[in-house]
Amino acid sequence: MVAYMAVLTKVVSLEGWEPYQARVADCIARNGGEYVVRRGQAQALEGSFAHDRFTLFRFPSLEAIEHFWNSAEYQNEIKPLRDGLGVLDVWAVQGVE
Repeated sequence: MVAYMAVLTKVVSLEGWEPYQARVADCIARNGGEYVVRRGQAQALEGSFAHDRFTLFRFPSLEAIEHFWNSAEYQNEIKPLRDGLGVLDVWAVQGVE
C-alpha cells in the first residue's frame, strides 16, 4: 500500500546542499520513491510551521521507505553530506488506496 515520507527542513546554511540533493534523489528513486512536493514553501493554516521547506515523497510501501532510510548507502554515504546544513523532521505515514 502506498506510503509517504514528509521532510520538514529548517535551513541552517544554503551552501552545500547540492551534493546531498543529487545523491538522495537517485537513492530514493532506486527505492521506488518519487517527489510529490519538492522544497515547497509551506503555509500554516492553523498552528505554526517553524521550517523553511516541505518535501513530500510517495513510495510503494512503508517497507520501501524503511529500506531506503536504513540502507547503508543512505546512512553512511548520503546522509552525512547534509550534516550541519539544516535541521530536519522526517515522517513516514501509510497512505490510503
